[in-house]
Amino acid sequence: MCHSIARRARSVLFVSALLALFLTGRCVRYETSTTDITEYPAELLVPLLTGSGSGGGGSGGGASPVFYMYTDSALVTGGQGTRAASTASCQTMQTVSYASFPCTSHLAVMSYSGGDDLASAAVNHSVPTTRALTSSTGTEIAPDWANFLSGPTITLQAAGVANVVPTPFYWSSSAAGGTYQGTWNCSNNTDGTMGSTGTQGSISTTAASHISFAVNQPCDGGSNTGYLMCMCWN
Repeated sequence: MCHSIARRARSVLFVSALLALFLTGRCVRYETSTTDITEYPAELLVPLLTGSGSGGGGSGGGASPVFYMYTDSALVTGGQGTRAASTASCQTMQTVSYASFPCTSHLAVMSYSGGDDLASAAVNHSVPTTRALTSSTGTEIAPDWANFLSGPTITLQAAGVANVVPTPFYWSSSAAGGTYQGTWNCSNNTDGTMGSTGTQGSISTTAASHISFAVNQPCDGGSNTGYLMCMCWN
């Protein structure tokens, strides 16, 4: 049996509809006039009132959590600019080369001065700390961010992130563990000339030194060319 509700006030309608729904579990009749009566079955009214349907604010339909490391394998200098600039470059790279990624946050795998190093990225940039870090194909590089910094499970090359040709290196400006390399950093990642020197990570080792494998490298890439390595997540 349905409960009839006359349209006297919106608040009364809402409360009455909820009470009728949960007491009977069947349907609610919305009576707008003596001749215009609309019945709402319970299974349709629940999403309508709670916002849990396909158009509501429920948790269904959201993208699965992801945490990717990627590069487009273009050779670049160590002068990738400020943190904001390198982040923008990583976002553009993802949009162009990995358009299917459901990422909402991006970060270059580079350390900066002033406490903005990779070791502090979870605090400064909300890098996920409990998700597995994977390649674009889903191959696990490390079980979490901390393990990547101390030494990945497999190399970035083996995970398919990049190939050693044309280079096995990427610009990092990082010391072991992801702290800022205070000596070789391409002038805080802003100078891409041979007059400045920087630090590069390696895609072909899992050693603790993977992120600081090649030091004192001319930032124009004259000795060792390098990639811009990025990561993104949602």
